Amino acid sequence: MENVEPFPQKERKSNYWKILTVVLGVLLIASVVTDGFRQFSFSSGITGQAVADKSVGFINQNLLQGQAAASVKTVETEGDLYKIKLLINGKDFDTYVTKDGKKLFVQSFDLEQAPVSAAANTPAPAAVKNDKPEVLLFTMSYCPYGNQAEDAMIPVIPLLDKKAVIEPHYVIYSNYGGGGRKKNSGILLKL
Repeated sequence: MENVEPFPQKERKSNYWKILTVVLGVLLIASVVTDGFRQFSFSSGITGQAVADKSVGFINQNLLQGQAAASVKTVETEGDLYKIKLLINGKDFDTYVTKDGKKLFVQSFDLEQAPVSAAANTPAPAAVKNDKPEVLLFTMSYCPYGNQAEDAMIPVIPLLDKKAVIEPHYVIYSNYGGGGRKKNSGILLKL
């Protein structure tokens, strides 16, 4: 009796190629879906708390240098970083650290929002309404712009004599010869 193989040799080789093609296709699709398998964390095993403790140690030793002390309030994952909420002198600060604990970002900017300037947050001082407003004119002798300002104020003084207080102030420096700031270099004369 002859040995009969259940599958001929050619069919067995083509089955291997079919199976290998399907496995590679599945891996390719999984790679595209997971952005190169980045969703799966192959980290070095460092926990968020360990990264936060390392960061606080660095901040206290190198940035604050004993002038204040930072402590960890919370640690959470935000994208590829750890967001660490710190408590420094009773105020909360957000800082970011890479998951491997090698890069510290003390401040972040949201690129989706326009930055708010400090001047926009500070309200302008309220103008005080006064029956007789004060006009203070500061000039230096021999300054051509100061002389022009004085010339422009001369016809205004009689017009606003009873309605405004106009005060010329002359700034005199003891070292008109130049050479920078010296003792008693700024004197203000009020006439």
